[in-house]
Order: sequence, then structure tokens, then C-alpha cells
Amino acid sequence: MKIAIVISFFPPDRIAGAELGAYFMARELARMGHDVHVIVTRRGGMPLGKERRDGFTIHWLPFIDIPGLRFVGELFFGALAIADIRPDLIHGQCLLPGGFLAALMGLLLRRPSIMYLYGQDVTHVKPHFRVTFGWFAVRYCCHVMAQAKHTCEVAMRTYSGRPIEVFYSGIDLSRFRIPERDYRGELKLPADGVNVLFVGRFLDIKNIDVLLDAVAQVRNDAGDINLLLIGTGDIEAALHAQAVRLGITDIVYFLGTVPNSEIARYFASADIFVLPSRSESFGLVNVEAMAMGLPVISTTVMGIPEVVEDGVNGYLVPPGKVVPLAEKIRALAKDAGLRRRFAKANREKAARYDWCEIVPELERRYRLLAAAGPYASRVTGRTSGVRKII
Repeated sequence: MKIAIVISFFPPDRIAGAELGAYFMARELARMGHDVHVIVTRRGGMPLGKERRDGFTIHWLPFIDIPGLRFVGELFFGALAIADIRPDLIHGQCLLPGGFLAALMGLLLRRPSIMYLYGQDVTHVKPHFRVTFGWFAVRYCCHVMAQAKHTCEVAMRTYSGRPIEVFYSGIDLSRFRIPERDYRGELKLPADGVNVLFVGRFLDIKNIDVLLDAVAQVRNDAGDINLLLIGTGDIEAALHAQAVRLGITDIVYFLGTVPNSEIARYFASADIFVLPSRSESFGLVNVEAMAMGLPVISTTVMGIPEVVEDGVNGYLVPPGKVVPLAEKIRALAKDAGLRRRFAKANREKAARYDWCEIVPELERRYRLLAAAGPYASRVTGRTSGVRKII
């Protein structure tokens, strides 16, 4: 089957949940023998043209970086690329422009289409886009999936109850194996004490400032504790200044950007993982930490509670609240037995989120849609057999 996956960004230009998801889908589908084409509408710093990678083809399209023309350009060049490829099925990764292009070109080329919603593409879309392009994408894609129940519920409320399937995203589990040796010395990380780890972009919504405040509160009564921060972003300078102001520069390590191929070693060098975000569609980085056997502390927002169960495999705290976060860090830092219990539960739960197991289920939906015909469900909102197997 010739499959087109349409997305705005793609690794290495951007590495986030939707982008990594598109990569692993493409890789695994190619390994299964499909002719996979990833159409990238915003190539960023990547060279224009085609690239072969891991058995699939990436199409880096022209991008008009002019306000007012960006989205129009994405639709124009994206439509041309899809028409040139003439795939058997079109997969839109995220609502816009991927989902809209999948729906539109599916109609024009008489091909089945599928859209995968990730969360913030639904909750953060501009109102005038939501009621026009977004409405069209949800109504006219043959099948719509969401990577979390929260995203599914929001999308169904927003788009008048159109049936949407919850289809959880995943990780490359083979990259997250607990090593037999300690990497702390090799990575020049603290060898003593409890290492608390954060991994992500340094953005306001990540609430890293709240994490710094919480660590400052517990440093004197939770034993030896260190905070490892992996990432970069707009607020990095402000975070450095905050660490100085709190007097915790001796226990806070700003580690910068770490390649994906190396990140597992840092997980292996930590004892607790914290993701204190106030907005997080699903939080796949929590799953990565779980796969490495780390107890997780995260927040009660959006799709996170679907992965982290409070008191079972980690703790959940209200976003933006320093005291509850400090209390949970303190509790885990002082109780190695509790960390081991959460770690065991996390290793077992993370095994459910392996792309090698998820993509065959995705392919099964592709085949059902292909068999159902190009107009299955577009007007009725039904999914012509796909939901019958779920």
C-alpha cells in the first residue's frame, strides 16, 4: 500500500510527540513492506527536496515564511505533493494542515483518509480555523483518532459528537532498556544522592520554575538531592537567574540538549522523573521515564492521568502548586522502597506503548478503510467497519 503521512514538522527539525509519532509510524510501516511518503509542509532548516530514511521517503516542501501566506502555502504545496504521489491512503498527522489536507485530497483523489489528533492541535487552534478548516477535516476524514481520552472528548464536544477513536501513541521501547551499569560518572553527573530529572523544552507551560521552587523547599529535609534539567528554550536565562536567587545552583544541573540516541543514559542516571506541566496533551516523556523504571511525578492536566495513576505508578499534583509538588518529591526521595514499587509498576505499564505493537493495529485500520472505499463515513460520521473491531 502506498501511504502518505502529512505533517507540519518532522525530525530532526522538530522533535516532539506528533513528529516522533510520524517518524515511528513511517519506519514501522516501511518495515512491513508499505511504500511510505512523509510530506512535511514546514521544512524549517532542512534542504528542499526528497530524502530517503529508514525505508521511507520524506518530501521537504517549499515553505512561504510570510505572515498571512504560511498556511495557504502549506495547503498549496501539500496538495500538489499528495496529487503527485497519488497514495492509496492519506494520513493527516494533527488537525491542521495534515487533517485538512487528508480530507480534501481524499475527496479529490477518491482515496480513504485518516486523521490523528494529538491534543493541542485541537485545544489551541484559532477559532476561525476551528470552525472552517478544522470542521471540514473532522467531518470529511473517513476515520478520526485521538491519542488520549481527554483529546477525544474535547474534539467530540467541539465537533458535534463525530465518532473519534482513542488510539494511544507510543515510544520506541527498544531504546529504553535499563542498563546493567551506572552512567553517572561517565556523564559527569552527581554520584551521590537522589537525582530528580526533567526532560523537555524550556517553555512557560512546562512550569520548570515551579519545580525549582519545590526543590529549593526540600533540599534541607530530603537528604542529598540534585535536579537535572535537560532541554533548552525561551526561558532558560530566567531559570538560571531563579536558581541563583534560590541559592540552589550547587544542586541544579543545566544539561542542555541531549540527542535522542543518548537520552536513555540520562534516564538511567536518575531516581525520580518530574513533568510539572500545566498543559500537556499526553506526556510521552512520562512513558519514556516509566520504561526506564523511574517513578513519575506529574500533573492532573489533559491526558497525563491516563498514563500516571496517583499512588500506583507515581504521583499527580495540581499544576502550578509548589507545596504539593515539594511534598511528593520529598516522599519519593526519602523512601527507596516506594521508588522501587512505582518503578516495577511503570516498567510493566510502559510495555503497552511500544510502536512495534501499535503500528500493526494502525495498519489494520488502514486496510479496513481501503476495503471500505473512499467515501466511507465522510458524511454520516460512521467509520464503516473500523470501529467494529475496536
